[in-house]
This record gives sequence, structure tokens and C-alpha cells, in this order.
Amino acid sequence: MRAALTKARKGNTGAVLQHIAKRVRRLHVYCFGTTTTAKPVQFAVTSATISTYQAGNSWDRNEMKVLLVDDHALFREGLRLLLQRMGDQFQVLEAGDCGSAFELIKLTPDLGLILLDLALPDMPGLDALRLIRTHHPAIPVVVISATEDRPSVLEAINGGAMGFIPKSSDSTLLMNALQLVLAKGVYIPASVLTNPINANETTPKSMLEKKNGTLREIGLSDREIEVLSLMVQGLSNKLIARKLTLSEPTVKSHVRVALRALNVDNRTQAVLAVGRLGYTFK
Repeated sequence: MRAALTKARKGNTGAVLQHIAKRVRRLHVYCFGTTTTAKPVQFAVTSATISTYQAGNSWDRNEMKVLLVDDHALFREGLRLLLQRMGDQFQVLEAGDCGSAFELIKLTPDLGLILLDLALPDMPGLDALRLIRTHHPAIPVVVISATEDRPSVLEAINGGAMGFIPKSSDSTLLMNALQLVLAKGVYIPASVLTNPINANETTPKSMLEKKNGTLREIGLSDREIEVLSLMVQGLSNKLIARKLTLSEPTVKSHVRVALRALNVDNRTQAVLAVGRLGYTFK
């Protein structure tokens, strides 16, 4: 493994991430007999780490603080190397369990993104997601996990995640997914996007033909796009109203227009539609 990380530092980051992902999945199977998390144990707080680096050739020079929450240090290191190869400037914070993550979230009010694993030692990842969305609703959370079945993906989106990246993704796909997320877009596995949640959740052919276009092209105003962006991040109408200094009825009106433009009925369907159409909010 150390040899693989040495290769990654020399530029072969894709290989090390694939190698780490395989090791992580094997470890879960060995320990728990499945790729899902073990039975929750008593909550405990452990130390957390912060590492900062600056990379050249940035595609966005605005600094962003990213928290990686995963109990496998080698996978976190692989993600950190991949972020470095993407050529942006990040302050990367790391936590190996939920206790460490909550500690860092409290200490970092300007946190820009959380990448959250579902298989954590002190609390199920979905429970951690709900706590983060309840107490820190302004921070976007994207799940990155070896558990990637459709029910888990939809449960994560229903729980407030604005994206879901499988650990089984190859290096190119993982890099593309992270770039989309960092551009304030939504990444959902193709296996979920190709199948609607129900008969009412469909994307018109005319919209699919304009994939990777802009939200303005489907008739949304700047304010409606701003409201949709916050809704996709998991904020309630009340919090959106407070953040944008609008009345709650005004926010509800903007939400209705945005949902109608996407041909969906609720936030979960909106997240899937945004991911399917390749829209970003940056």
C-alpha cells in the first residue's frame, strides 16, 4: 500500500484510489461479512487532522475547506492526492469517525463541503448525515461510500445529501464527480439516474437534449436558481428565506417555479433531475 501511495505522489493517483477502494471493501467484508456498516458502538471522540496544501494551475482559485470523513486513513490520503491533482487550492480537514467530524465542524464555521462515508465506527453514516443537516444545514454534504445500492443512495438524498459518489468508481469517474461537486453541481450514480423514483419523476426529452446546459435555458431567473441551489443543498424554506432575506411565501413561490421547470414534485426528485441534466450552480 505504501508503495502504491508513493506511485500516486509521482502522478499515478488513479491507480492508488482504485487500489485503496478495493482494500476498503475487502476490509469491510472481512470484518463485518458485508460492505455495510457494523452495529453502532458507543460514541467516542478521537483526534482529527488538518492538512493544507496549495496546487498550481487552479481551475478555481477561491479557497474551499473540505472535510473528509472516512475511517480509513489510506483512503482519505488517496482522496487528498486526487484533490491535489485537480489543481485547486484546498484546506483539507480529516476525521476518522463522527465524533472527530462533529468536533471539526464546530471549529470550522466556514466549512465549504463535507465528503461523508456511510460506514463509520461510532455511528451509522446516515444518522450522521441527518445530524449534520439538522445542526449545520448550510454546509453541503456529499456521500462517498462503498455502499452504493439504490435504496442507500435514495435514503442519502432524502436525508439531505446533495450527491452520492460510489467508492467503486474508477479514477476518471471519481475525479469528474469531485469536479462536478466542487463546481456546486450534483453527482448521482448513473444506475440511479436511469431509473425514475416513480411514474411522476421523469425528465422530458426536450430537456435531456439540452443536457449540460444552464438553468436559465429552462426559464429560471437568477433568484429562482439561487433558491433551487439552496434547496438542493438541503436547506428548508425557512432557512432559505433567512439566508436570502426573503419572506417564506416568496421562497415557496420560487420553489414551485423551479420544481415546475424541472418537471418534478419534491426536493429529492429535484436533486436527481439536476444530476441527470448536469446542471451546476457556480
